Parts: sequence; C-alpha cells; structure tokens
Amino acid sequence: MKDNKSVILWLLTGCLMIMIMVVIGGITRLTGSGLSMVDWKPIMGTLPPIGESQWIDAFNMYKASPEFELKNNWMQLADFKRIFFWEYFHRLWGRLIGIVFIIPFVYFLIKGKIKGKLLKNCLIIFGLGGLQAFIGWIMVKSGLRDIPEVSHYRLALHLITAFFLYCYILWIATNLWLGREDAIDKTKSSKFKYTSANNVLLILVVIQIIYGAFMSGLKAGFRFTTFPLMNGDFLAKGMLDETPWYINFLENVATIQFMHRYLALFIAVYGIYLGMKVFKNISDLHVRNGSIALIGAILFQITIGAITVVSFSCGEIPVFWGVFHQWGALILLTVVVFLQNRLVNLKAKV
Repeated sequence: MKDNKSVILWLLTGCLMIMIMVVIGGITRLTGSGLSMVDWKPIMGTLPPIGESQWIDAFNMYKASPEFELKNNWMQLADFKRIFFWEYFHRLWGRLIGIVFIIPFVYFLIKGKIKGKLLKNCLIIFGLGGLQAFIGWIMVKSGLRDIPEVSHYRLALHLITAFFLYCYILWIATNLWLGREDAIDKTKSSKFKYTSANNVLLILVVIQIIYGAFMSGLKAGFRFTTFPLMNGDFLAKGMLDETPWYINFLENVATIQFMHRYLALFIAVYGIYLGMKVFKNISDLHVRNGSIALIGAILFQITIGAITVVSFSCGEIPVFWGVFHQWGALILLTVVVFLQNRLVNLKAKV
C-alpha cells in the first residue's frame, strides 16, 4: 500500500466526486433543471452566462425548446436562472471530475506509478467516463425535441453507467489498498458460497437501482403514496393491464412501483441474513466490518425509501428525500461491492 498511497488517494477522491455528482444529478432531475441548457459545449461551456445580455440570449435559446413552449412558458428570467444553475453545476462538476482524473494520471504515468494492469484499468476508467458524458448528452438532447421528456430507459442507463464507473474505480482502489488477506472460515468450507451469495445480492441491488431510475423517470411516486400497502392494496390495481405482459415490468407505473417496493423488502431480508452468516463464519476483519455495514446500509435505505414514498402525498416532488434515497442506494452498492471485493480476495482457510 505504501508505494500506491498517492494513487489510492487519487482514485478514492474520484469516487467521492462521483458520489457528489450523483447527488447533484438527483437534484437536477428532481428540480426539473435537466433541460435548461439546450446546447453542449464541452470546453467553451465552462463559463456561465456573464452579464444581462448573455443571460437573455441563453433564456431566448431555452424559449425555443419544447419544455418552455409546452410546460414552462410562465417562466421569467429569474425563474430560468434557478433551473439553469443546477444543470450548469452538474456539467461543471463533470468537467472538474475529468480534470481531477487526467492531471494526476499524467503525473503518475511520468513518475512510473501507473503501469501494467493498473494502466489498462485507468484507460478503461477514462473510456467509461467519456461514455458516461456522451450518454448524458444524448439523454438531454432527446428531451429537446418535440416532447420535453427524457425516456426513463435513457435515465436508467445514465445512472447505472455512473454507478458502474464508480464501482469499477472503487474495486481497483480497494485492491491496491488492501490486497489479498488470510482468514479463517469457521464452517471449513469453500468461500464460494459466500462470494456467490453476495454476487446475487449485487445483481439484485443493480436491478433495484434500475427500477429506482424508472420510478424517477415515470414520476411513479405520485401514483401510490402509502407504505407498506399501495393505497390499501398489496397488489396494486392495473398492474398487468399492458400488453404484452412483460411491458408491465418496464413501463407500467403500478408494476414498477410494486417491483421497487417489494424487491427492496426481499433484498432487506436476504441481505441481512447474508450479513449475519458472513459475520459469523468469516474471521477477516474487513469482511466482518463489511457485513455489519451491509446490515446498517440496508436498514437505512429501507427507512429512507419508505419516507420518500409517503412524502409524495403532499403533491410535490420531495427533492430532499428523493436525493437522499438515491444517495443511500449508492452507499448500499458501495458496501456490497466492498464486501464482494474482500470475499474474492480471501486467500487462505483454516
């Protein structure tokens, strides 16, 4: 670790910045700010409008967009500035992440700290970062034509790509930081069942995050605002109204909210049980700490999720709770990925 300390710090700083980016992105989405900037200038767009004339020009460009014409034609310049801020900040933070990755990368490359497999991993990180920026712009651009809405499929792709990039960096940093470790398996059996079980949990959490993006993209939170039942029913009305049947799981608001709710409960039961088993049967300190963190993250996320659902009953988008819930999903994913990393890297059993 000593030789890689600065590289590890660099990678973890990138993870932290992506976590903040997820929060900014959530605020941008929930405040309806995502379509306020109607052009994409990766370099020249770094500076915001300066002076009244530039603001008026930017506002006039927005006035020509479908969102203004069909939804926000009541807005004045002051209203536009408020929504412009979050989308601008979102893009600016993305540029800052790029700078934080590129400049230290060049320095470490010159110093010989990045080579071999780590170099390949870093190039993949840059590729994923570029892909994420491209997907983000395609998503925004789709809402600037005809209908001022962003497809929930594109929203889910944008979110899951960001989460994948984050997890990839986290995995590399954790490998450099902790490496491989010895541990006692109290059951005297292969670690395979634990890594496999946690891998199932990881897949379930990813599916749940995708459904969370569907919830946001379709504004499904307004449909059922009680918990644990859905407006008094376990099986919500209209869940299988769409044809073919499978489209209900992708586009039917009732089905999507049902899946998001009860998949969360299944994940909670499964994840807590797995955490308890891992804690009991694996002696490695990092694995045991990860199992405790898993249980805590699940309980936290379930609680915030329930509060978020109920908060929709006020008739407005609960920006704070929605963003907090999205951040909680990233924390849970962090714990699951960390635990998986440590289970994979256990090298000895007694």
